[in-house]
Formats: sequence, C-alpha cells, structure tokens
Amino acid sequence: WQEGHCAHATHGESHEMVLQALNWYKTVYMEYYAIPVITGIKSGSEKFAGALSTYCVEALMPDGKALQGATSHDLGQNFAKAQDIHFQSKDGTVEYVWQNSWGFSTRTLGALFLVHGDDNGIILPPKIAPTQVVIVPIARDTDASTISSYAHHIQDVLKSSGIRVQVDIREGQSAGRMFNHWEVKGVPIRIEIGHKEMENQTVTLAIRDTQEKQTITA
Repeated sequence: WQEGHCAHATHGESHEMVLQALNWYKTVYMEYYAIPVITGIKSGSEKFAGALSTYCVEALMPDGKALQGATSHDLGQNFAKAQDIHFQSKDGTVEYVWQNSWGFSTRTLGALFLVHGDDNGIILPPKIAPTQVVIVPIARDTDASTISSYAHHIQDVLKSSGIRVQVDIREGQSAGRMFNHWEVKGVPIRIEIGHKEMENQTVTLAIRDTQEKQTITA
C-alpha cells in the first residue's frame, strides 16, 4: 500500500502535484509492470467524495474488464475548511490550504498476476524480477565439476553487466523439477548448461513468456 497527502499554498501547485503523482503510477505500470494503461478523470458521480476531481489509472484485464489501478485526487479546500487547516501567506493573510491525496495498493499485484500469469505460474517483467536469469547446470557425475565451473563463469559475465542472476546447484533435484521451480517463480530467462553446451561454449536459453528455446554462443 502506498499513499501520499500534500498541502499547498495555491490550487495550481496542488493540481500540479495531482498530475505528477498520476504520472508516477502510469510509469510504474508501463515501465516496470509492462502493463499498458490509460489515464483520465472520473465522472462527477465516481470521484472521491469531497474532492474537486479524481484522476485514475485504468488497466485492461484479460477478461475484458478494466481495473482501477491507482487514483490521484484534487481535494481543493473542502477538507481544509472542514478541519480548519490554514496557513499564513506571504502577505500576512490567513488562508486555507489546497490539498491533494494519491495512492495505489496491493491490487497492483493482482493486475500483475492477471496480465502476466499463465497455467505455469507468474511471469515477471525483467525490471521487477528479483532473479532475472537463472542458470541450471545439467551434469553427469563425471563432468559435474567442470559444468558447474562453466555455469559460474557465465554467472560472473552476466553479473558484470548488471543482470540479477543465480546458479541453481541444489542437489537431489532433477532437471525437470528445477525447470518447473523457476517457471512457477516467473524468472524471465532460464539458461540450461549441459555437456554439449560446455563443449561447444554455448548456452541454451528458455524464454519464460513465449516458452521458446534457443541455443546461442556464450
């Protein structure tokens, strides 16, 4: 949950804050959640009670319904007058403040799950994924150490580029179980490294959202 409240000396300053907060929320959805949204002003019957106007961010869900993803309210001086919230202006007069409030809640996670989830779990956009790439070594006992070293080399290369990456070296887990584990968690890219990849100095990429696989030179 996130919520903000401001008090300003003029309506212009307050309204500017209303639109700035609205743009922050639009940015979160579009650039971080990879969810397209539209912004606009609510009708008089739907605006926040007591506000002059309410602006909102709306996202379209897979079932065709719109989700109100965030709101930003221009409260005017209505609450300031009701609660006697005033200040002394530069010219010495006592005036009521101009207020706004804005926020979004855990429903943003609901939007994320609905838009980017599938039958295999969640799909996390790269910007917000705690792990952007997971490397799964697939090794026989005879070459496990060598393949593990190769996997950690790839990890170091990716880390140096600022990518959040980890190597899954858990014991007693089949490759299929590890693949499923990371698919459910929504990691954007899985790198598979076996004996063939090590010999050819390649890696096999599994893309979470498209379920496609491709082999590239490391």
